[in-house]
Amino acid sequence: MLTGDTIGAHEAARLGMVNRVVPHDNLMAECEKIAKKICLLFPVGVNMTKVSVNRALEGMRFLSVISNNLELMIHFDINSEPEQDEFNRLATSRD
Repeated sequence: MLTGDTIGAHEAARLGMVNRVVPHDNLMAECEKIAKKICLLFPVGVNMTKVSVNRALEGMRFLSVISNNLELMIHFDINSEPEQDEFNRLATSRD
């Protein structure tokens, strides 16, 4: 994080940070496929799973960490400093 290095989608999948990588043109179709699969499950089970995961994340303070990071991202997005402009240029050139 301190180096500003970014990783691509395939590397994120390899590291287990995401469960799959799909081409952009297939993204909505893949989302709909997953949503349809979830809709076939017993609603109480889906809800309890979501509650359990959220409580675990709250217990680890993960949700507040995400909130803090979003705040920092907003700060970077609304400020234009030479360092930020260079960071943004490098980040987008790696994609």
